[in-house]
Amino acid sequence: MKAAIKTGSIIVLTLLASFYAFTQPSPELTANITGSWTLPVPSVDVTEAGNNYGGAYTSAPNQVLIGFQGNPPGQFKNISWSIEIYRLDATWDPSIQLWVRRTGNGNGQATGQCTPAIYGGLTYQQVTNVTSPFLSGACQYSNIPLEFQVRNVSVLTFAQNYSTQVVYTVTITGL
Repeated sequence: MKAAIKTGSIIVLTLLASFYAFTQPSPELTANITGSWTLPVPSVDVTEAGNNYGGAYTSAPNQVLIGFQGNPPGQFKNISWSIEIYRLDATWDPSIQLWVRRTGNGNGQATGQCTPAIYGGLTYQQVTNVTSPFLSGACQYSNIPLEFQVRNVSVLTFAQNYSTQVVYTVTITGL
C-alpha cells in the first residue's frame, strides 16, 4: 500500500500482497493472490482544514482474489485451512487505517471426502501490524474476493509517500 498525501494534490494508494503457506509435507499446495489497488484521492475530497476527514475510500468488491489448489489435483482427501493477515509497513502514518473483508465465497472444490466450506471475514477487520485470524475453511478454493477500505485520511497527515504490504499466512491441516 503506497500513499502520497498533500494538500492540493492527489493521494495514491497501491496494495501489495504476500503469501506464506505452512503445510504438512507433500502433496504440494499452490497459492494464488491476484490484484492491486491504486486509489487517486483529489485534495477537494479532503475538506475542513484542521479537522480529520471522516471519509473512507473503498476498493472494488473483488480487488484481491485469493485461492489455492493441490498439486497433483484431487490429492486432498480432507483439507482444512485458516488464513491470518497482517500489515508489514515500510512507511506508514499510524492515523491511516487499512481494513479488509471478504465479499463472497469464491469457488470451493470438493475433493475426495472434503465438502467445501468457508467461514469468517464477512465484516470489515482492521489490518494492523499484529497477525490476526481472518478466514478459515475446508477444501480447495479459488477466487475468494476481498475488498479493502482506507480510513482516517486527514489534511493533518504529513505529506509524503506511505507504503505497506499486506501479508496472508495460510495454515493447512488434514492433508
